[in-house]
Amino acid sequence: MMHVFTQKIRSRVLLLSAAGLLLLLLAWLLSFDTAHRFLSHAGIDSQIQENVLHAFEEAQEEADRVRLTFQNNNQAALAQILDEQPYPFYVFKNGSLFFWSDFSFVPPYEHLKGAYRYRLLNLSRGLFLAYHDEFLTGGKAYIETYVLIPIYRRYPVENNYLQSGFNTAIIPVTQQEDIRINPPLTTDIVEVKAPNGQVVFSYMLMPDARRSLNQAFVQRIVIGIACLGMVLLAWAIWLSRFYWIQKQLFEFFWAAFFVYLLLCRGVMTHYRWLSTLTRAELFDSKLYASSMLSPSLGDLLVNALLLTWLVFALRVHLPHTFFIHRLHKVNRIFGFVWATCLALLSYVSIGLIVYFISTLYLDATISLDISTQINFSAARIVALFVFLLFCLVYFLLTNLCVRLFRKLLRQHPLWMMLSFSTATLFIVMLSYQAHFYHPWIVFIHGVFFLLSAFTKLPNYLFQLRYRTTLYLFAGAVVCAFTGAYTVGLYSQQRILINKVRYAESLMAERDLYTEFLLKEVHEQIRKDYNIQEHLRSPFLPKQLIKQRIRRIHLNNRFDNYQVRILLFDAQGNSLDKSDAAHLDTYLHKYAKKQFQTEEPYLYFINEQQAVEYKISPNLLRAYILKVLIKHQGVPVGYVLLELKQKKDLPYNVYPELMVDSRFRMPSEVQHYSYSVWLGRRLLYSYGQYNYEKDFNSRLLNEAALYQTGIESNGFHHVAVLDRAKRTSNIPPKIVVVSSPAYKLSRSFTNFSFLLLILILFTGALFLLLSRNRLSFNRLSFTAKIQLYLNFAFFVPLLIVSAFTLSFMKNSYEEDLQRSFLQQANNAMLSLSGSLQLFDNEDLQLDALQQELAILSRYG
Repeated sequence: MMHVFTQKIRSRVLLLSAAGLLLLLLAWLLSFDTAHRFLSHAGIDSQIQENVLHAFEEAQEEADRVRLTFQNNNQAALAQILDEQPYPFYVFKNGSLFFWSDFSFVPPYEHLKGAYRYRLLNLSRGLFLAYHDEFLTGGKAYIETYVLIPIYRRYPVENNYLQSGFNTAIIPVTQQEDIRINPPLTTDIVEVKAPNGQVVFSYMLMPDARRSLNQAFVQRIVIGIACLGMVLLAWAIWLSRFYWIQKQLFEFFWAAFFVYLLLCRGVMTHYRWLSTLTRAELFDSKLYASSMLSPSLGDLLVNALLLTWLVFALRVHLPHTFFIHRLHKVNRIFGFVWATCLALLSYVSIGLIVYFISTLYLDATISLDISTQINFSAARIVALFVFLLFCLVYFLLTNLCVRLFRKLLRQHPLWMMLSFSTATLFIVMLSYQAHFYHPWIVFIHGVFFLLSAFTKLPNYLFQLRYRTTLYLFAGAVVCAFTGAYTVGLYSQQRILINKVRYAESLMAERDLYTEFLLKEVHEQIRKDYNIQEHLRSPFLPKQLIKQRIRRIHLNNRFDNYQVRILLFDAQGNSLDKSDAAHLDTYLHKYAKKQFQTEEPYLYFINEQQAVEYKISPNLLRAYILKVLIKHQGVPVGYVLLELKQKKDLPYNVYPELMVDSRFRMPSEVQHYSYSVWLGRRLLYSYGQYNYEKDFNSRLLNEAALYQTGIESNGFHHVAVLDRAKRTSNIPPKIVVVSSPAYKLSRSFTNFSFLLLILILFTGALFLLLSRNRLSFNRLSFTAKIQLYLNFAFFVPLLIVSAFTLSFMKNSYEEDLQRSFLQQANNAMLSLSGSLQLFDNEDLQLDALQQELAILSRYG
């Protein structure tokens, strides 16, 4: 039915256009400094007040849930609140601790108790807003619940991963000096109130910080107004499509609308509007960043939704285009050119799927490989949904291209084969030059395109027939194959990149940045008056010297190394009770000419030297820093620093415990084995792979080993050659990194999973879009049988798949929990023994800290 561009629609278009333009004009005016000062008068203050009120509401909900568990006499349900509670809470029964949610910090009851509902508490771990709830149970037990909302976190030990600071969800301040909490009464203080009107704390913002925060607050308002204006303007433009549909010129409207959306998205991504407005994790470039138009996963999702909308609109309104009504007048040569371009466009559409998956593996840490991880984070679910959207774009574009392709060439088989062959040859040459050639993708798409062209399957897209389900299933198979193939291909590329980086980290010998820091540490320790006094005096405790060096001079700048501090008097006698070795013993071991750096007090030992001189077979690199301490020109002692990096901890001793899982080294690194060769002579190896028995040293002469790697004995090997200048009689150093080869079964697993979700997604979308066209009573007998057969196949498949995934997830969680409990028990036994030795002074503090660093890897 032809749409009529009525007066009602015209008035809507004018109204929405005027509203959108006015909002854009308002956003432009508010961007000036005068408007900034007008809006930002109390912007940050109102934001902090709202944050506190919202936090207290969440705390009250937690406390109410705790109260409900006691009223239902189901205290075991407290454990279920742990997974959902945003803030730590503590339950006391008759003044004794009954339950706590934060295992790292439990404040004493004396610091919490009191007759209050809301209060600011200054505890050892920082400033907390406390919500207090109290009640009596049926058994007359006095229950108190304290919910602590962190305002300022204070860590006793800080490093690169744990930093004291304000909770930016409450007070968006990053620098401690920018704000004062509960300052002396002045005219600049701002009071923050609880829901009952009670003042819980006051603060004073520094003028520069207030100005900066208010500008950020106003910026979010301006961006929100501008985005709303763009949306209203886009709505107005979209409503005007009825005029162009009536004129049979829909493609011109579509092109203009596409340019408008492209410009809007260009502005939004360039200035990071959505990231600033929402502050959501999906718009964080640390998670995903591939291009200027897709600087985050959230932006990519928005782009995919808009592209799907545009392609679907073009496919639906294809009969209302100028081009479709002029097809019968196109001559054969012109039609051949247009048909070839359409075939090229279909190749580009499937290339979108390949490109998207490649960016996931090369520009992010997100994986669609179901064979390696069955847990689905929010980012992974969004990535999977974007994959489904790109598959839908491919299917709709291919459907559109095939229909026009057939009409342009008048369904002539020879011309269709010739045109498609020309497009295929061109795309192969272009992709090969761009290093984006995937022959299996070209083959599977070619089969699907020609099958669609010669069987007229695209004509049955919105009809409920046997050919419709066959066509949808074939499209799902093509997309699932493309996804599984690309996931497997780029999984191997990611593994190759990680292995090369791993090998390069093992290949690297001297750490120049660490040497620079050690030179600074040498000067600081040498000039430290407190250290001089403690070494000079026989009565002052020497243990304070180590504490001062760690806290002030090292200051967690050497997290990649295990640091040991040794103290000696002026004669070289040890000042450590647990280690009585003389200074000359260490100098004989470390102060060799081969280990000497440019500085006479600094020595470096690489892994080859560690094995050759029998220092340690598990040492990757080490630095020895010798500091002579003088007081008024007279030597009073020595400080010796040992910095060692082990082969089994080549990156950091903390990240397993403290770093967000998204930014850890890839989990497959722990499955790597590696070996170090000098020419074709094996120096040493590490890991489960037996290089002496299973590795053929002749592979070291293969060029492929240093480029894409070589598979042998079920393992994939890649090597990195030391290109440093060496003498002619010393062969080059080679590091070989090996891991289990990528199995074909993983691709079959991914194909099955992707095919299942594609079938469900396609079926649900088809029924949703065709609900007005489908009538069960009007279906033919054959169509009804086909419908019954589809339900009989897919419904049990869905149920079985859901049960299987649920069972696998539960088994995985049970095994993981059992593994954690076993690791925790082993860590407890190991740590208890070390603590006992430390209490008996049989183990020095450095060794205990090293033991704790190793145990932290269980986290």
